[in-house]
Amino acid sequence: MDNLHWLPPLSSLKYLNLSGIDLREETNWLQEVATLPSLLELRMIDCNLNNFMINSFFEYSNLSSLVTLDLSENNFSSQLPNAFFNLTKDITYLGLSFLKIHGNIPSSLLNLPYA
Repeated sequence: MDNLHWLPPLSSLKYLNLSGIDLREETNWLQEVATLPSLLELRMIDCNLNNFMINSFFEYSNLSSLVTLDLSENNFSSQLPNAFFNLTKDITYLGLSFLKIHGNIPSSLLNLPYA
C-alpha cells in the first residue's frame, strides 16, 4: 500500500484494520486516520509504529466514537502519553500486547475485558 489517501472520503467508515501494514514510511497516516469521525474499531497490530508515531496519534486524533483500539506488537516502549487517557474514555477493548509500556495505568483500564 503506497498511501492512505483513500481514507478521508470514507467518513462513515466504522471498522478499519491496518494490521500488518508497515506505516513507518507513510508520513500522512495519522492525518488520514484522524479524519474518520464514525470510526468504532481501529486495529493497527504490527504496523511498525514507534514512540513518536503512537504519541502523535493520541495527541492529534479526535476519534470520539472509538470503542475498540488495538496497537499490539508495535515498537512502542514508553509511558502512555496523557492524551491517551482522553481518547480512551469510551474504549471497551484495548489491545496493547507486546508493547513495552511503563508507568501508571489508570484503574479504569484494568476493568476492560480480555479478548
